[in-house]
Amino acid sequence: MADGALIYSFGLIKLLKKMGGDVTLVSFTDGEEYSNDEIEELKKYVSEVHLCRLTWKSTALNLSMKYPNNIRKYTRKAMFRLLADIKKRKQYDTVIIDHLQMFEYAKMFSECRVILHTHNVESDIWFEYAKKCKRIVKVLVKRSAKMTYEYEKKAIKTADYVTAISESDAQKFSSMVPEKKIEVLRGFSEYQIIKNNSSMQKVSKKILFIGSYGWYPNVAAAKYLINEVMPILRAKKLDVKLYLVGKDPTDEMIECGKKHTDIIVTGMVDSVDPYIEECDLFVNAVCEGSGINIKMTEAMGKGIPIVTSEFGARGYDLENGEQVLIYKNSTECAEYIEKLLRDRQFAIQLRNNARAFYEEFNMPAEKVRDLFITK
Repeated sequence: MADGALIYSFGLIKLLKKMGGDVTLVSFTDGEEYSNDEIEELKKYVSEVHLCRLTWKSTALNLSMKYPNNIRKYTRKAMFRLLADIKKRKQYDTVIIDHLQMFEYAKMFSECRVILHTHNVESDIWFEYAKKCKRIVKVLVKRSAKMTYEYEKKAIKTADYVTAISESDAQKFSSMVPEKKIEVLRGFSEYQIIKNNSSMQKVSKKILFIGSYGWYPNVAAAKYLINEVMPILRAKKLDVKLYLVGKDPTDEMIECGKKHTDIIVTGMVDSVDPYIEECDLFVNAVCEGSGINIKMTEAMGKGIPIVTSEFGARGYDLENGEQVLIYKNSTECAEYIEKLLRDRQFAIQLRNNARAFYEEFNMPAEKVRDLFITK
C-alpha cells in the first residue's frame, strides 16, 4: 500500500479480527474497483464487504450548503440506502466512522456506540491550504476551512468516543470540545522486513519516496525532492536516482520524469515492496499536513533506512542519528543521503534501531479491546 490512510484503516481492521471482532466493512470506491484478489484478502479479516461507487458531482452548489464540500461529496443517497439495507439484516454493537468525511452516516446508528476514528485534524489541513491560495480561491478555501472546523467540532461532540492518531491531534480536538476525552491510537501493523542484510550491502544509488499524490502534502514533498534536493545531489556527482512511487502523480511530476533520467515516476504499483528492496533509503520529505506520517511506520517496519524532515518525524519519539536521520533543510537532507549511501554499516545500524522502535511502537492491543470491543 502506498496510501497511509489505507494502511492505518487496514491495520485497525486486522487488529479487531485478532481480538475476535465480527467486522462488516462498508466503503466507497472511486472508480478503481477492488480486484477479486483484494476482496479475498479483505475477507480474511472481515465477515462482509459492501462497496458503494462514489460518483463525483459538481461542487459549485456547495456555496449554499450547510456543510463543506469535503463532507458533502461523500454524502450520497446510494450509501444511505446500502447502510439501511445492511441494518435490516444484522445488528451491530459498535459503528466505527473512519474519517470525518463519513460522519453524516452516524445519524443512522443512534442505537449503537459510535466511534469517530480520525486520521488527522481535517480543518487544520484546509486552513493550511488556504494560505497557499490566492484571491477568490483563497476566500473560498478559507470559508470551507471554517465550515470544516464547525463540522469537526460538532462531530467530536456527537460521537460517543473519538480517537486521534497523535497527541498533538488529540490536543487540538480537546480544544474544540474540552469535555470530550480523546483516545490516542497509533496505527497497528505487522510488517515483515523486506530489505534484508544482503540487499542492504548493495548500493544501487536509488532513493525512494512513496505517497498518494491526490494528497497535496505528498505533492509538495515530491516537488521539494525534485526542485531542492536533486540539484544538490547532481552537483555532488553522486549519480542518484529518485523514485516517486504511488498513484495519481501530477502532470508536473510526470513531465519532470520525462525531462530528467534520474527521476522515475511510477504511478500506481501493485506493491511497494520491490521498490523498498531495491532502493538504498527512504526520504520522507513531507513538511505539512496533520496526524502522523504512517509511511514512516511502514518504512521502519520493512527495514529501509530513513532520512526525514523534522515535520515528518512528528508523533514519533525518534532521535536523530539513532533510528533515523532528521534534516532541517535541503542541504542537510542531501548530506544525510550521501552519508547513508557511503556508510552502509551505519545505514544497517540505523535501520536495525528503527525496526526495534517499530516493534515497540505498535498500538497496544488492550486499549483497542477496551475501546472497540468491551465498553
